Amino acid sequence: MTPKLAGPSPSLEIEAKFPGDGAGADVFLEAPDGIFVPMAKKLAGGSDGQVRFLVDLSRAGNAEELKGKELIVTLVSDSGAEARQA
Repeated sequence: MTPKLAGPSPSLEIEAKFPGDGAGADVFLEAPDGIFVPMAKKLAGGSDGQVRFLVDLSRAGNAEELKGKELIVTLVSDSGAEARQA
């Protein structure tokens, strides 16, 4: 996960490897204390299962609220789901 929390377009970029081609891949993020995290947008998927997602944090105050916080990242595909802290 690559955070870009400063500047006019703060975001999180997530790259993950999924089984197969990653066609049914999705990612969900949870933050502590009820902090809102927008839905991730799927950017690309390769035949090797690598998939990139972008989370737009440009909503007022969203990036500042997330600084220093741990997120739970849940990866979902046609093969199942896995959650990890990041």
